[in-house]
Amino acid sequence: MRTRSLCLKMMLTAVMALAPTVVVRGQDYSPPDPVFPLPLYHERPETGGFYAAGDFILFRQTNPLKEQPIAVRGFMDTFGNIQGTERYLNDIIFSTFQPNPVVPGLFFGTGTPALDVNQVSGPNSYQPGFRTTLGWKFRNDLDVEFNWSHLFTKKESATAAPIGPTLNGGPGGADSFLFSPVYNFTPNYNGPMDKVIVTVDTPGAFTLGRLPLDFFPDQVFQTTTGPAGIWNAAQIMTIQFTQRYDDFEFIARIPIYENDRCRCYGLFGPRHIQLWERFWWHTVDISVPETIFTAGGLQTAPTGGGVSGPQDQADYTNIVSNRLYGPLFGLGSDVYIGHGFGINLDLRGGTYIDVVKERAKYELGDRSTAASRNRTDYTMAFELTGRLNLTWYPIEGVELRFGYELENLFNTVSSPRPIDFNMGAITPTYDKGTYRLLDGFAAGISLIF
Repeated sequence: MRTRSLCLKMMLTAVMALAPTVVVRGQDYSPPDPVFPLPLYHERPETGGFYAAGDFILFRQTNPLKEQPIAVRGFMDTFGNIQGTERYLNDIIFSTFQPNPVVPGLFFGTGTPALDVNQVSGPNSYQPGFRTTLGWKFRNDLDVEFNWSHLFTKKESATAAPIGPTLNGGPGGADSFLFSPVYNFTPNYNGPMDKVIVTVDTPGAFTLGRLPLDFFPDQVFQTTTGPAGIWNAAQIMTIQFTQRYDDFEFIARIPIYENDRCRCYGLFGPRHIQLWERFWWHTVDISVPETIFTAGGLQTAPTGGGVSGPQDQADYTNIVSNRLYGPLFGLGSDVYIGHGFGINLDLRGGTYIDVVKERAKYELGDRSTAASRNRTDYTMAFELTGRLNLTWYPIEGVELRFGYELENLFNTVSSPRPIDFNMGAITPTYDKGTYRLLDGFAAGISLIF
């Protein structure tokens, strides 16, 4: 592959060491002994030809997410319906007058953090992938090759549900709900009409829930809308962060210096890098059976509850796509250390135009309505990369290698705190100076035809 001419010299050197009586002149070629029945190499390697390579890669890449609270345990009594229902039940059942006024926006629950963006910020584990190379070596030792590197999709996820780490519903059962401060949403996002059941046990004391499991003779239940919004008194919230990586390059390897044991060359050509990231937040609001206390006793709607249709669910996505275009340049060297082994070192740099697409959107679960922000930015980004490989030439036309790679990308764009809770004007923050590190291992094989 990259070391075709050097590989020939290495093979000739090995032949000279094993059989000192053999005379090797200039570009003369001696067939290997034994001859392997493979369609590799040919009798005039100095004329150049086609080569191909495949690599398995295992890389880590920077996860740019930082801390941003998403949800807490509890809910907000948006218009005071919960408090009004509690006073109503106390009055008709216990004849207990509640002098305290109804306070719209009163929060019920402990407010304990339930979900945070940093729950999908790591650990920064390795991603498998592959690299494919197709190249041609010319008579003047110039190599031209196309490379494609791809990392398989990486996903991190986290979920908050009604039962938290304390394994109890908190004061009055309010901690079995989840609350996020989304605002400026349309009525389409109000959620179920029947969201909470208020239960009065004794005068002045009440509990809240979704489905009454049992009750005593001195208990009563009343359904109320109470919290407005799918994200207010929700039951399940899930977040997920997805990363993808690809790069494409068309590189010329230009000879600078060469002897029997060492070759130095320059690198130059166009390169394209794709960094795609998506933060996804899914919220589920579950209804309760319509329960009404009347003079005739407890009445429950025959339609039941405990379900959540698409109209009671909402998605938020924030996608950042960095597309880097520009020239790559660098230097490299192949050194033969003996017994068919060599060392390869490449140092690369690049200056790129970064075309960044930023897409943030709230969308109802049935896809009937959405609010979005779409924007494209243009910035400059830079790359500095090093690759170190140990190579082995077991037979003519075959090169095996194993190495470590370190890729530094400067001045890319990310959204470390990806959520904007204002649906009316979605403007999440974007960091236009994000440093990214990709490092890991590569192992592969090259075949020279």
